[in-house]
Amino acid sequence: MQRVPARIGDPLEAVETPALVVDLDAFEHNLVLMANAVRGSGLALRPHAKSHKCPDIAKAQVARGAVGICCQKVDEAAAFVAAGIADILVTNEIVAPSKIARLAALVRRQLIRSDRTQFASDDGFRFRHLLIRDAAYRAMPKEQRADLHQRLVDERLAEAVSVPEDGAAVPID
Repeated sequence: MQRVPARIGDPLEAVETPALVVDLDAFEHNLVLMANAVRGSGLALRPHAKSHKCPDIAKAQVARGAVGICCQKVDEAAAFVAAGIADILVTNEIVAPSKIARLAALVRRQLIRSDRTQFASDDGFRFRHLLIRDAAYRAMPKEQRADLHQRLVDERLAEAVSVPEDGAAVPID
């Protein structure tokens, strides 16, 4: 088991290095400063985790408006995925087949979540990001898209129309 290098309140000379030591007031100030810098600009904040490598800091950044984080390596991304960070960009080239397979598994785990689909009768998956959903839709064969469209129309019509016992359809107000 790894020993904790420091505890809150320890004198600096007692801290075993390497250890992340944070001035919480300055940290909070900087989180707010960065969020305010991009708010309303049309830009998305995605800080790189290489400076802290700490899921709690990444969560604080996301809570203040970052869209996600960047990581350099697949192992770093895996640690952040395990900690619950949902949007991670790996900023380095990945060429080793074993790393590509691991990254693909992380992508599948993060981009798609088990959920009820829009159709009441289906159990399935829902995409976490609209761009991924759109790319998957465009990759569907034309016949499969037509079937999906028909199912959606049928589901919506069933919700919008009540059919009395005499069989005459009556719209619901």
